[in-house]
Amino acid sequence: MINNSFDIVLDKFQKALMGSGQKSNSNLIMKDLISKIIIKNDDPQDILTKSVENIKPLFVVSTQKKGKRVLQTPKPILKDEERIAISTNWIVKNAMKHSKGSFVENLLQEVYDSSQNQGFSKKQQQDLNKLVVINRAALQR
Repeated sequence: MINNSFDIVLDKFQKALMGSGQKSNSNLIMKDLISKIIIKNDDPQDILTKSVENIKPLFVVSTQKKGKRVLQTPKPILKDEERIAISTNWIVKNAMKHSKGSFVENLLQEVYDSSQNQGFSKKQQQDLNKLVVINRAALQR
């Protein structure tokens, strides 16, 4: 079961890294990321799954327009694979926002930050949770 979840995490990371069908580039980035984790004497399986588990969202907020009003309604995410996909996309997008060093270094830093419940991805999850709490009245309808 653990290997299956790690395979899912690797697959979702690769899909998040893939830009316009560049699977070979995403493979190289993932190999480089895993080798850098190994150089730091850590288990890549443990670090990557922990980082994704720490920032998986439970809800997603969808926007609906009713008349002149715009309603934001939180909807639960029931499938675990969807939650993993969203969290890997957050990690990759937030790694792109960093300006120091190479992309792989930034991605490594974001993975380590999210595995320790810190960083931009964790803040994004907390902001989403605040938005869900604010709009929970729409959830109860």
